[in-house]
Amino acid sequence: MALRSSEAQHLTGSTSEEHAHHDKSSIKETITSIMIAFILAFVFRGFVIEAFLIPTGSMAPTLMGAHMRFTGPSTGYTWPAGPFYYPRDEQGRDNTSASPLDPQGSANQPVIVHDPMTREELSYPGVPLRSGDRIFVLKYLYAMLGPERFDVIVFKNPTNPQENFIKRLIGLPGEEIAIVDGDVFARPASTGMARQSPEDNAWTGPGWKIARKPERIQRAVWQPVFDSRYTPARPMRDGREFPAPWITTTTGWLLNGRASYRYEGAGPTQLAWDSINRPIVDFYPYNEGPRADLRPKYPVSDLRLACEVQPDTPGQTSTILLEARGHEFRAVITAGRPGKVTLEMRPRPAEGAPENSWTTLAQGAPTQALEPGRATSIEFWHADQALTLWIDGKPAARAEYDWLPPQRVEAAIGIPLTRLLAEANPRDPNVFAAPQRYRQPAIKLGFTGGPLTIHRVQLDRDLFYVPGILNETPGPARATHPYSTPTLTTEQFFVCGDNSPASFDARLWQHVDPWVAASIRDGQVGVVPRDLLVGKAFFVYFPSLQRSLGLPVPDFGRMRWIW
Repeated sequence: MALRSSEAQHLTGSTSEEHAHHDKSSIKETITSIMIAFILAFVFRGFVIEAFLIPTGSMAPTLMGAHMRFTGPSTGYTWPAGPFYYPRDEQGRDNTSASPLDPQGSANQPVIVHDPMTREELSYPGVPLRSGDRIFVLKYLYAMLGPERFDVIVFKNPTNPQENFIKRLIGLPGEEIAIVDGDVFARPASTGMARQSPEDNAWTGPGWKIARKPERIQRAVWQPVFDSRYTPARPMRDGREFPAPWITTTTGWLLNGRASYRYEGAGPTQLAWDSINRPIVDFYPYNEGPRADLRPKYPVSDLRLACEVQPDTPGQTSTILLEARGHEFRAVITAGRPGKVTLEMRPRPAEGAPENSWTTLAQGAPTQALEPGRATSIEFWHADQALTLWIDGKPAARAEYDWLPPQRVEAAIGIPLTRLLAEANPRDPNVFAAPQRYRQPAIKLGFTGGPLTIHRVQLDRDLFYVPGILNETPGPARATHPYSTPTLTTEQFFVCGDNSPASFDARLWQHVDPWVAASIRDGQVGVVPRDLLVGKAFFVYFPSLQRSLGLPVPDFGRMRWIW
């Protein structure tokens, strides 16, 4: 028994030593694992994925910097707006390089905004400021992943490489780039090598093609103009119903104060957008600050009209007519199983002249269209010199027309390019930077008869890259004039911000950082050298941090992919 007891004591002591040895090994292994995890995290961050914070609104509303968020009390529509107020410097001027004030506005100096759906004026004191979006950026691994046009990219600012910039990539290596009437045109740089000087008219040369956005990106960048779903449920003020921004050609319509429009008549009828009171321009609610009205606003003719048409009777025909750039573009949808759709265009006739005949661009046959008692979803796109018609979420017809920059200028302004340049005032830094030169678009919805109901009537506009003016040395912004056409080498890129009027991008840069010029040996102004690229932004993982009861609260409902 004593032996057994002694053996038991020996065994117990041996087990304690093993536990002590095991504890020391566990601590060592844990520390080693943590170190390996940190090393892998740093390697992953340096070579694969890195997180960034968006500081400003140059890519709004795709990506947002520090901003406010508002919800219309009458409509329920929610939208962001950039900061209005900043700390003052010693001279009493806004110090826009500093962080904006938080909160924004006071009782004596409130924040005044307008609901984008109704233009109702709203006033708020003490609006809390939200931080910018936090995004993931996939580093460019050129063996597997390289930049593509219309990517949202992060890069080192060529004018100050200590800053990271984020913009949309619109110009690729080895190209010449032209921004005409808000759209991007490109051609191989070798095509324009015959030009002897910048004063040669680059836009009249051969090889130009419009850069069309892929469907996924186009859907992401549509900017809302109006959506009938946000019609106020009650009268806005003074007992008056909200007036619908559509004008009718016949009686029988019930529009004002309604989210769905009803036609009780029987004959042909038409709805026309009220372009007088609601012009379709490149208005950004995000930019609505104290100086917002000082910026000229350009007409935008790249539009999307979406709605759901529910006829009461069979045999209906619906027509969407867009008047833009001196032409008419038409989508005709005929009821049936299958129905028929047609895309057409023609030049607009001069006043008093006979109408031109329509040119058929494309036809299709959707399986269902305009059946009685059923709401047919319709989307009509006019973007990047292409027409697309969607029926119930599926493409029914698509057509493209290929205008060169001179044709686009004449269509948008009504004056031939060579004549416009010849007659331009020599003191005018950019003849294309005058919004009043551009033709206003108009859009209409037509029906062969009724009665019928239209639900969810929505109008959106495309991005519009504005033709600005350089600040330091007055002249046309880069790529927005034939004499300022950039030519990219095989190692250079061209970028612009989605919030074009408020974006400091390749159009406006006027110098290159000396270190960039010396180390990368690229002293060309207005381009991004390949060596300064960081990667492609692909996901908003921590959107719009705000504070509630003193605690930071992320807006997880706006986590999203970046297109």
